Amino acid sequence: MAHADLSGGLTAYAVKARGLAVAAAQHGPSAGVATFARPISWEELAGLADAGLEVSLVELVSEPASDGQRWTFGGAYDPSLRELVESAAAEEEAGLLGIVAAEVVVPNAAILKAVQRNSAVFLVDLAIADFQRNNQDAVDVSQNDLYWHLAGWE
Repeated sequence: MAHADLSGGLTAYAVKARGLAVAAAQHGPSAGVATFARPISWEELAGLADAGLEVSLVELVSEPASDGQRWTFGGAYDPSLRELVESAAAEEEAGLLGIVAAEVVVPNAAILKAVQRNSAVFLVDLAIADFQRNNQDAVDVSQNDLYWHLAGWE
């Protein structure tokens, strides 16, 4: 698991991560995590995918439930996921805020630049790709998104 070093703050980490992402994307397809600036809709995510961002998994969060807890829902990004997540949220009586993060592959630097210009995107963190390029034997590398920190819930 790759962990974001937030000791200098979220903004400082994001600035550094954006620079590393540009370098990683210049080497070809790069895996990472997109954290959105706010919960986005399925249609907004589809627009990012149409722009070339390859989305494999998504994470959604709920409004606070009656006990004050927020629910996290997610899974593989495919046409059936929306109905599955909406059904699970309804079962828990949790209103969905939207999609807050996604595991992605950025095919190249041009697509990274276009995606990062989208105001709905806080950060496309390609630390996974950077780590894997420097640790060729590493398998199953993952990282968490930063949405809970961005929202002030951590």
